[in-house]
Amino acid sequence: MLRRKMHVVSDWTRGRHNAVVGQRAPIMTGDGDTDHVCAICETTLIASMRIEQVRDLVLKCPRCGTINEVLDTAAAVQY
Repeated sequence: MLRRKMHVVSDWTRGRHNAVVGQRAPIMTGDGDTDHVCAICETTLIASMRIEQVRDLVLKCPRCGTINEVLDTAAAVQY
């Protein structure tokens, strides 16, 4: 499984973003090969989903409140 840190967003109401707010983490779960974690507290916000499935998504972390987006350029770490 790969682990990819998301990127902090200052304004999630502007641009191309699809905003998702969840009550619990992970907010989304799939059957892919990558977990996407909050840029600040590293809570898994998206579990087991490929980058192609979550592009252009913005998520509010239910744990720390940080607004995160998925970036293709973020390095993924094997764990």
